[in-house]
Amino acid sequence: MVTHSAIQSAVLQNVHILVVDNHRDTRDLYGFLLEDYGVKVTALSTVKEALAFLDLCCPTLLISELRFGKESVHPLIARAKAPVSNRGTRMPVIITSTCSAASLAEQLSIPIDAYLIKPIDVDNLVDAVWT
Repeated sequence: MVTHSAIQSAVLQNVHILVVDNHRDTRDLYGFLLEDYGVKVTALSTVKEALAFLDLCCPTLLISELRFGKESVHPLIARAKAPVSNRGTRMPVIITSTCSAASLAEQLSIPIDAYLIKPIDVDNLVDAVWT
């Protein structure tokens, strides 16, 4: 019998996720958790670093904190949602934050694929990535 976890691990083997969060513990947790499923994780702490990374590489998925102090996350989400020429698709985006879903809707004009409220339930994170 194949378990849900085994299916997720097989599906996630070729996935590269860009994690952008200004809290080191959160980046480390997501990296540790997702790498256990075979995911390649690049973890960065600023929007500026993430935008520079996207100039060089095209990950499969973006997981990003919503609030970065003086940096706006909007350019990062817009870049991720722009069609990728070599794939012809848009990068899925999962946003994490402590603000409510209603507040998120007010702050973002760009559609995202999933929103997870912190503290993150790790099972919900893996399910969102898998989906």
